[in-house]
Amino acid sequence: MKCIVLAKMARRIFAALIDFVLTLGLALAAFFAIALPLSLDTDVYNKNVKTMNELKIESRLYVRPYENSDPELIIDLTTQELTGINDEKSIEYFNSFDYKGTKMSVIDSLTRFYLEPPMYNGENIFNVQQTTLNDIAANVFKVGNPVSNIKELKLNEETNFYEITVIDDDKKPVTIEYVSQCIKPDTLEYTTSVSEIVINSDMYKKADEANRNMMLFAILMIIPCLFATSLIFYFIIPICSKNGESIGKYILGLGVLSADGYVLKKYHHVPRYISLFILELAGGILSFGGLFLVTYVMFCFTKKRRSIHDFCGNSVVIDKKASVWFVDKDQEYRYNYKTRIN
Repeated sequence: MKCIVLAKMARRIFAALIDFVLTLGLALAAFFAIALPLSLDTDVYNKNVKTMNELKIESRLYVRPYENSDPELIIDLTTQELTGINDEKSIEYFNSFDYKGTKMSVIDSLTRFYLEPPMYNGENIFNVQQTTLNDIAANVFKVGNPVSNIKELKLNEETNFYEITVIDDDKKPVTIEYVSQCIKPDTLEYTTSVSEIVINSDMYKKADEANRNMMLFAILMIIPCLFATSLIFYFIIPICSKNGESIGKYILGLGVLSADGYVLKKYHHVPRYISLFILELAGGILSFGGLFLVTYVMFCFTKKRRSIHDFCGNSVVIDKKASVWFVDKDQEYRYNYKTRIN
């Protein structure tokens, strides 16, 4: 006699988690082993990165750690935070500091950026107009401005660095605010920070955009990988298994039958898979879990504990060990007839 015992929610959830982990694991393996190498041209990507780093270095507002090394580590001198530096040492820091054995000066780099516009491959790629030392002192460092504590900007003949002196040694120079946050000259052509001038140059933006597009395309390749692996674990394996179960359901002793309690027809697996992958999985992600909640409510309150894909595939999920079922009505009829005779 036929006896159908529906699967409990906890076991269905654990079975779904097993299938999801297997699907995601194989998708990621396929993505990193096949899709990513095929979709991302590493030579072009690295060439663009090198171009962007070189543009930063040529601006003189960035420094690479070693003279003969590739520009892998780039330090933005204009936006570097000054945490842990005492006010009385601020001027010394800006005028001259040591970075991995290389003497640097933020003030000198910033001054020379406007005094001698940086060139890249013989071109003024940043379109910075050359200006005078007096203009830089007045417009960048606000020398003579009541809000500024800076007294003078001049070239130190001994160190060959442009340096600043302050009016009151006890007060924090506003240069820190100008240099470490956002320098906005009043009369110079650009009214943005010098670091933004670099990253907004045409060559930098072109290389950066090319890399972003390549990376976006490479990341999107995870979608066909997920589709392919979900096809294996949620369609091919169930349609080939005896009782329509996936690996997770097989491990936890669950099966999939038709809504009337017989073996699910092969063609019913098609709408079941499509609704599971597109409506529930993709729709659940896009709805920020909204469809997952709908599925949960349907499971709790429908008569046969059926979710969206069960309705679309005309299926129910059963506990195999506690159930007795038949392939179709003819097999059930023959079994009942034989039982009555005996």
